[in-house]
Amino acid sequence: MKINLLNTTYSFSDTILIDSTFIRTNNTIVSDKDGNSGTLNLDFGHSNFRDLKYDLDIKADKMLVYDIPERINPQIYGQVYASGAVTINGTEDYIVVEGNVRSDAGTTAGFNFMDNTTVENYDFITFTEKPDDKIHKSENEDNPIEQKDKIDHSPMEYQLNFLVDVTPDAKLEFMMDAASGDKIRGSGNGNIQVQYGSRSDIQMFGNYLISEGTYNFSLQQVIRKRFNIRDGSIITFQGDPMTANLDINAIYNLTANLQDLDETLLLETANPSIPVNCILNIDGRLQNPAITFDLELPNSNSELERQVKSFIDTEDMMTRQIIYLLVLNKFYTPDYSRNDYRSNEFSAVASSALSAQLSNILNSLTDKVQIGTNIRSRQDGIKDTEVEMLLSSQLLNNRLIFNGNFGYKDNFIMQNAFIGEFDLEYKLIPSGEINLKAYNHANDLYRYNTKSLTRQGVGIMFRKDFTTISDIFRRRKNEEDLEPDSSGNPKNNKDKNAKITPD
Repeated sequence: MKINLLNTTYSFSDTILIDSTFIRTNNTIVSDKDGNSGTLNLDFGHSNFRDLKYDLDIKADKMLVYDIPERINPQIYGQVYASGAVTINGTEDYIVVEGNVRSDAGTTAGFNFMDNTTVENYDFITFTEKPDDKIHKSENEDNPIEQKDKIDHSPMEYQLNFLVDVTPDAKLEFMMDAASGDKIRGSGNGNIQVQYGSRSDIQMFGNYLISEGTYNFSLQQVIRKRFNIRDGSIITFQGDPMTANLDINAIYNLTANLQDLDETLLLETANPSIPVNCILNIDGRLQNPAITFDLELPNSNSELERQVKSFIDTEDMMTRQIIYLLVLNKFYTPDYSRNDYRSNEFSAVASSALSAQLSNILNSLTDKVQIGTNIRSRQDGIKDTEVEMLLSSQLLNNRLIFNGNFGYKDNFIMQNAFIGEFDLEYKLIPSGEINLKAYNHANDLYRYNTKSLTRQGVGIMFRKDFTTISDIFRRRKNEEDLEPDSSGNPKNNKDKNAKITPD
């Protein structure tokens, strides 16, 4: 059985009740193309297979309930695996599909509201004729008696209403600009209601809280960088998805030399090359968001960060600094502080181009580890040169997260030419509530009165989202109660208001 509207095919083997007016099944076990199962109740009314009426009730357990490629529906596409209830009612001319489901592993869905392409129309169920019937039809094709029985059907109209409990198992994608490839990809939590059909525009309601993801950012075809979206970013839908409100905070990690900004900053740190987070803030409506920039010094003390931002005291200067950092991997040197010790722009461009080429070559060797390279020279030639490799990876089914940078600095002032910092995090349980973390960071002279240039640490982190204290202990029990059993019904689902009546 294929449901064309959802592009899903289900198979079953059971007793089917058939007569001249209906086809019926009761609590039939059905399977999708991947072998995931659920239960089906079908009441298919007809009059010699005319005047069709549908009434389907599906209880799904991690089943494929939506499988629409982008070419058919460029606005909402992908594969949705879900557990819950789906009902389909209507006639051969108008169908209503309603679902109350929870997303499961394997779900990948895309949303492109910038594309106004019309969704394809197609019949809900297609009947395939037997070969003998086709021959008979061709022989009587010109018979006027046969021709008058033919009916021209207009495209089937439909309405889809889904209430989806989105879990981190689902990977979602929101297109921001199809021409440049700007898009938001991520996973998270949220309750989202989706409504659309042949008679109405797409409507979406609810909040989607992003726990992890990426944003492909491009600027005038010059900058193309993948920012990591921070946990807590949110997309709020209030009807028309084009007016969805964005509150996205994303970062791009790199290493830059403070001497390019101002030499006085070298008094605050042992290593002039420090980690820098380029911050991208996206606010406002999806159709016309406002983008602003900021920066952070994650491993530096607050005094050093305050001094750095004192040189970047306007929005225009902040934008200029971020663009320099993204394009050249260096701070922009203000005109008032340029001198003979500044690295020239040609050297910076050449180093950036070489770094980009090396990064592309290394990343083509593996898709498990993201590799970046930085090559910087403070002077002409190869003197005072830094060679750095940045590694980032999520292994063991995204439970092991590693970020680090390692390299060599050719500088006679530095006693230790080796550069090495890393952050290692392991999720002790898949939900990420309990994590083990270890790190190795460079010391700041201003903050740490020590001869050691690095510091290390290891610890355990516990994280739990809750509204009230009692939710910490109640949630796990509720989740277990909501898990469906083999018949598709929730376990331990006792209706306290149920009444017992005699037979």
